[in-house]
Amino acid sequence: MKFKKIFTKSLFFVPCYIILVVLFNWIFKKNFDPVFLFLIVIVASIITTLSNVFDYDYFNDIEPKDYLESRHKTSIDYDKSKWKKLENLENIIPYKQKLIDKTDTRMEYLITFNFLKGQLNTALIFTHNNNKIDILIEKKPFSFLPDKSRNYRIIRRIMNKLKN
Repeated sequence: MKFKKIFTKSLFFVPCYIILVVLFNWIFKKNFDPVFLFLIVIVASIITTLSNVFDYDYFNDIEPKDYLESRHKTSIDYDKSKWKKLENLENIIPYKQKLIDKTDTRMEYLITFNFLKGQLNTALIFTHNNNKIDILIEKKPFSFLPDKSRNYRIIRRIMNKLKN
């Protein structure tokens, strides 16, 4: 199962690297052999995916559906004290966050990470009914690409803080 997912995620990176190689060839007017360029693309996509694999393999209890994904969903028993803790999310996770939407049964946060000179955003959504709180975390742009287990670490941290 893991090999299939690793292979699939590696294929997602191939078009990104092809675009970069074509731009490099066009900007610098280099005429590299297409086979050489293809090998560079394949090796770069495998290295990128394997760097994510090492981060996800750190967690022994990760489910196969969450492996190499940036979208995770879990739930925990509802309790008013847990919901109050989630309203003060800055005490739970150390990242820059902004409350986007809040109702009696739903809260949505936008978590911002600095990346190079830009920013990456993750949506964190809490919903509850009378017996459970659903937690969904998802990387906003390019949610199909792995995120070096950042979102999984965040959701684990939230779950650990709510259990205490």
